[in-house]
Amino acid sequence: MDLAQKKELLRQGFVQLRGAIPQEMCMDAVREVNASIGRVLHGLEHSTTNGKAIESHRKLARTRAPAILDLFHRTQVRSLVESAVGAVQDVDEAQIATRYPGFGTAACAEEQAGDYSYGDWEKYWHIDGLYCPEAPNNGVPKGKVYDFTCLVGILLTDLDDINCGNLAVYPGSHTAVQDYFKRAGTARLYSHGTEALPKAKDARFSEQAHQIKGKAGDVLIAHYLTAHSVAPNTCPFPRHAIYFRVQSSAMRHRNDCSLDSRLRNAWAEWEGMHEAQASYLAEREDALLAQAYRISLVEY
Repeated sequence: MDLAQKKELLRQGFVQLRGAIPQEMCMDAVREVNASIGRVLHGLEHSTTNGKAIESHRKLARTRAPAILDLFHRTQVRSLVESAVGAVQDVDEAQIATRYPGFGTAACAEEQAGDYSYGDWEKYWHIDGLYCPEAPNNGVPKGKVYDFTCLVGILLTDLDDINCGNLAVYPGSHTAVQDYFKRAGTARLYSHGTEALPKAKDARFSEQAHQIKGKAGDVLIAHYLTAHSVAPNTCPFPRHAIYFRVQSSAMRHRNDCSLDSRLRNAWAEWEGMHEAQASYLAEREDALLAQAYRISLVEY
């Protein structure tokens, strides 16, 4: 990433890098996603148990297919991430995130009551890796926090409009969430999971949710603390995306005891952000000085 992109990441908590993935590799990944969906549907045709459906969905959501992992390892994505984070651990698993037509809409509100209520999706922001009492099968047991350094999302579907199952991120929320943990601490994350996060009205986000639009092959890099949600899909087509949860190499040597300190200091382990931080802070200081000068002229 260049300096301007890093400063955008600092300011917003995320940055979108357009056209970072070759279209041929996107198509290979889409082929694998659709084949995976087909395998699951074929298996469910021969099953009458709800447990089988839940397990099939869980297997579909996580993948180690080469065509998917190549999006991280055989493109510029890893080097882009490491330019900001420093060395990262190898990624050996990805999430297939498909949002079908009707997701989050009134037509499917009853079936999706466990996800969020239709019309209130912006209130149901979260950060990943937390136990969720409303979705106990999310893979995170009570008493654990599976944090990471950054979320890397790759669009496999063109998104030219909002409300097409878009990922929705809250600009600047990483700072608000960090400040909340400074005030409230992090102990309740273990016992209460997502319920330990502040409600939407108390989160003090400076901006409303921003729905990510873009083309297949665009890459989003977001700080772990950046609040996000998923918008409804009112379009006639499913939205396909791939997510990688990336950990810095430094996380190998840490344990649960350091969770509090790293959530209170959002950029501590981002080794490639020092220059951007200095430049960003200098710009803010110049802006404050300019504002103070203008005020002094008015008062004079």
